Amino acid sequence: MEKSVYEFDEALDERRELSFGRIKEIPSEVNVPEPFMQYFREVAEFILDPSYDIALPENYEVCWSNPRYAVLMLGEKLGRLLCYLSYELMGIIPFRAEGLKLDEVILMEVFIQVYGAFEAASLDGTLPDEKEIKGILYSFVSDYMDHTVYERIKGSVEGDNDFALRIIQDSDLSDLSYLEKYGEYVSDNTIGTAKYLNSLSDEKIELMAAAFTNGYITGFANTGKDIKKKKTVNLRYHIGFERLVRAEIRLFKEAGLSPVIYRRALHVAVRGNSYVGYYGDQVNPQMDYDHREDKALFLDKAYVNRKLEVSRFAYEQVKDKARVMGGPAVMETFGEKPFKPEQKSEAPVMSEKQRRLDVELTSKLGSMVNEYIPRDERSFSIIAYPVPEIGDDYEKIFTETVKLNTLDCKLY
Repeated sequence: MEKSVYEFDEALDERRELSFGRIKEIPSEVNVPEPFMQYFREVAEFILDPSYDIALPENYEVCWSNPRYAVLMLGEKLGRLLCYLSYELMGIIPFRAEGLKLDEVILMEVFIQVYGAFEAASLDGTLPDEKEIKGILYSFVSDYMDHTVYERIKGSVEGDNDFALRIIQDSDLSDLSYLEKYGEYVSDNTIGTAKYLNSLSDEKIELMAAAFTNGYITGFANTGKDIKKKKTVNLRYHIGFERLVRAEIRLFKEAGLSPVIYRRALHVAVRGNSYVGYYGDQVNPQMDYDHREDKALFLDKAYVNRKLEVSRFAYEQVKDKARVMGGPAVMETFGEKPFKPEQKSEAPVMSEKQRRLDVELTSKLGSMVNEYIPRDERSFSIIAYPVPEIGDDYEKIFTETVKLNTLDCKLY
């Protein structure tokens, strides 16, 4: 007999409580040689009271998610693996905000498992072998694809997760504390955007929303595609634009399209090199760049086959809803300070063999998406607005951007 939802939640609560209890003990322990004990102590403290502050540019030089620091302190082989784990654990902040207990619990459990391997080795006065730690992390990534990959695909077409929708629809948007509900990093750009949108008239917001939604709908007509076959639209946006997104949701619903809104990918098995979904500001662009090829730590033929297998299963479960997905409606931003990445030799990099495997995986996943959400039946819309960081002329540039995007499309 299958477990009920209540029984599953009860078991998950027990796992969460046990994990918290064990992690609370770690900061006061001396069971592992330094500087590894320092790593586990500080990461445990982060799990107990997480904050994005540790990864801000001014703190990044001595952050365990910085591969240069991790390798310097912990050695190349173990340092890279533990650096990856530190970065992956930052997902606890949004998972906890959203109440995604399983995502939070599996991260805490793999941290405890890795720590346990170091504890066991220290009894013999040694460190665990790199293969052992890599095996623990590989199993974590591969075994939980049944959850991470499945939920990512399910969330991309179903729209059953109403977490962001409730923030957009139910919050008092004049009280900017609503931005903290997401569990995303909130910078002055996000706050400034929300403040400026709050200053605009209802008529201006309506004009902007209509231009966006009409552009999406017109895209179907211009390419000879039947929008009547579609029931959903994937809304992607930078947080801070909620007043505008709220109006867009209403207009899409009036056109017969329900919103599908999901967060940027966080688990290594599903994340790419750009944010897809709704997202906050980057905590530290260099950190994301440093971890752009974390999958190099795991990518092999078995990894590829596993992800393809789970992806196929997931699409089969949601194929009816995938068929009525109209495609993405994307709101992007521009004007952020230019970022020049630093190439770090300590960061994971895919081998040529892995790059070939990655191309194979990407190609087969693309074909799979096209099979379940046919390209010749879907459309898209993209619009970009400036952020306050663009400079003193922000409001003027924003106004001109709106003018350009609301010109008569038949005339221009």
